[in-house]
Amino acid sequence: MVWSEKHDILLCREIITADPFTDIRRGTIQRSAKWVAIAEALVSVRDIDVSFQVNKRAVRDSSEIEKALEYLIEKEDSSDEIHRKNLNKKDELVGRTKAEEDRKVARESVGATKKRRANEKENVNKEPKRRRSAGSETVAFLREKKTEKDTNARAADNELRKAQLELDTRRHNDMLQVLQQ
Repeated sequence: MVWSEKHDILLCREIITADPFTDIRRGTIQRSAKWVAIAEALVSVRDIDVSFQVNKRAVRDSSEIEKALEYLIEKEDSSDEIHRKNLNKKDELVGRTKAEEDRKVARESVGATKKRRANEKENVNKEPKRRRSAGSETVAFLREKKTEKDTNARAADNELRKAQLELDTRRHNDMLQVLQQ
């Protein structure tokens, strides 16, 4: 496809409208989706003088109109700079925290250092060591569950027997009353 000035103008307008740079990092799926949307919008243009047969790669690699593209380049650069600053702030916060801990350790006395190390060892020892479970533990667990189910079943059976006994006792008493009358 040969790019004319009209093509360039429409391309720049579409890029400004879609704004694939703000709040979207370079190389992400979201930014790629924006370029696809731009290409689709240009293909759908039905101007007699201008027809597009482009994909997202052709949209990104086309010729430039200086003012519009300078604006777009500045916008992209500022977006990238904002993302870099955010990453630097996170790194700086982690570094600051580590430096404060190091200063604290450097200022403590020998006795305090021994206490801190002892506490660290205790905290490490308090955490249970993770070990691979053996088959015997699984069998013991299943036996415990079976015993628990058997106990529950016996308790339910005893409740049924008590209820049946009470019902039989009532029937017997009712029969006796009927016979006595």
